[in-house]
Amino acid sequence: MMRPTRRGYRLAVNALAAVAFIGIGGLQMYGVDAGPITSYGADLLTPPILYFAFREGYRFGRPATVWRLRPLGGLLVVFTGCAVWEWSQRA
Repeated sequence: MMRPTRRGYRLAVNALAAVAFIGIGGLQMYGVDAGPITSYGADLLTPPILYFAFREGYRFGRPATVWRLRPLGGLLVVFTGCAVWEWSQRA
């Protein structure tokens, strides 16, 4: 039996969070009121998605060069991304 790797597990959890994030956005876009899910769902899922994306790293080029941020850089990206997200929701 093949055991899932730690990175594979994190990728699967983040993919699930991204799908939920898109689903919640779709509900909001079509005006479905699902209570706390549509009110706070995206606010709860945005930070882990951003943090994972920038801490886990991206692969560029033929010799797979991995680009990833250090913890402080990840914190700044998450804070900035969430601040932009909240600012874009202003009424």
